[in-house]
Amino acid sequence: MPLRSSTRRILALVIAVALTAGAAVVLGRWTIARGYADEPVETVRAFLEASRDGNVDTALAIALNEPKGRTDFIAPEAISGDWEITSLGLQIWSPDAGSAVVLATITGPEATAVTEEYELDRIDGAWRIKNAFAELDISQPLLPYFEMNGHSVPVESEAGVLSFSFLPGVYQPYREASPDVLESHSAPVIVLGDTVFGTGTGGGQFFNLAIMVAAEDAVNERLAAYLDDCISAEGGPERFGCPFGLPDRRVDDHLGDEGDDFEKAWEITTYPRAALTSLGGVATSTEEMILATREPGIARLTVTNEDTGEEVVVDCGIPLEALYPYFGADGSFGIGPNEDPEGASSGKATWWDSDFDSGCEDAG
Repeated sequence: MPLRSSTRRILALVIAVALTAGAAVVLGRWTIARGYADEPVETVRAFLEASRDGNVDTALAIALNEPKGRTDFIAPEAISGDWEITSLGLQIWSPDAGSAVVLATITGPEATAVTEEYELDRIDGAWRIKNAFAELDISQPLLPYFEMNGHSVPVESEAGVLSFSFLPGVYQPYREASPDVLESHSAPVIVLGDTVFGTGTGGGQFFNLAIMVAAEDAVNERLAAYLDDCISAEGGPERFGCPFGLPDRRVDDHLGDEGDDFEKAWEITTYPRAALTSLGGVATSTEEMILATREPGIARLTVTNEDTGEEVVVDCGIPLEALYPYFGADGSFGIGPNEDPEGASSGKATWWDSDFDSGCEDAG
């Protein structure tokens, strides 16, 4: 039986209302799902922004796990804002899952872009990042400290391999090195997720330190001062740490009168010139660095017999092999063993295990 026009209008209205209600339910569910899906992405965004802005406490609160390594560089003073969040995208997620994967891309120096996945778990209604930190094992550096973005961390001698944790961002190793003899050629690195990416030609080589071309003058000024101190200090050059000298028991060999009293006077007639260099070609440790002799030096000793007034003049060599480079806690350059606080116990000062005799001959 055909429906009356009024009935058809009522039925059409009922169907339209039902369709509208169904669409609203679907749209509501989609909107809620879309909101849930946005949460992991926004969590990663908040984490990256906090890391870039130096809001360390905020970043740590979003991390699910504690850092495994040392946290010296998880600090506001070690943060650089020299990078941008390029893109964030949801990689894996489902409405019923308590986990998600977000793909993040950031761009650092020289337009270097890196991409990494962040894994998240939903804990007590909040999304937390599982792989928030990158861990980096670092060997004993040349300098007695490790530096990132101008933030220095002291490193004890014989510390071996140390493990550090890092928040995401850009880190420049040794932005400030020892200004008088060393310069850093280390490229910055980018940390994202649990990965450390190298940039430029440096490729993440942390200890790419080079001896400055202009360092030789500074080294030789320091060397001259070191030798002058050997003469002026109490005990004279025969004391520990001085690379020339003539023991009293050997003076009679030149005077020829055993048992006589004598007076000794030292002067440096020719200062040696040295070059700071590395045996391995790369400045990676002080063990590989030496003071190579460019021009030999001469220390002159005048011995006066106090009874007869007779004088004998002898010339002594200045072997630089007895000395070694030393870097202080602030990176300043010095010469060991005398300028090394651990010089006597460093194991490097073996030349003074017995009386030091630098090989002296009568002056012609």
